[in-house]
Amino acid sequence: MDFILHLQKLRLKCTGTIRKNRVKEKNILEKKAPRGTYIDSKPVSIVSTAAGVSPLSTSRRYSSEARSEIDIPFPQAFHLYNKFMGSVDVHDGHCNNVLPSIRSKKWTWVVFIRFIQASITNAHVIFNATRDGKKKVGIKELFRLLNMIFKKVKQVKHFINDLVAAY
Repeated sequence: MDFILHLQKLRLKCTGTIRKNRVKEKNILEKKAPRGTYIDSKPVSIVSTAAGVSPLSTSRRYSSEARSEIDIPFPQAFHLYNKFMGSVDVHDGHCNNVLPSIRSKKWTWVVFIRFIQASITNAHVIFNATRDGKKKVGIKELFRLLNMIFKKVKQVKHFINDLVAAY
């Protein structure tokens, strides 16, 4: 919470989830709230310096009583969080598909592997973004392409070393 207040003093806006034990003032809602409230399957605590509860916007939820989707009031902070976290979740999913997750007692090893996963995913996204309308390349094809490039570089390096050794 201190970090959020520090960002607010610097006039930086942020929105994110927060653990229950980190919040001093708790807004406790009923666990079994009726349909039409903005409680989903699990309670989520969000802290935001960019938006508060008001203005309330609307969100569509299915109502079993009405047997159709209805508009319910929804805090603006949740909309901001959902709007900008979608791409982070997609990136996280791509990282998990690149290499298997590593369980290790050394946290440094896990962080190192995560940096490699993020680097490969970012390279894949940038490569496909710069293809100018051409067909997108899958991650396996990108690995094959990189492998081919590294082999060519290795061949050129050996060729240069042989030339230098000859003179």
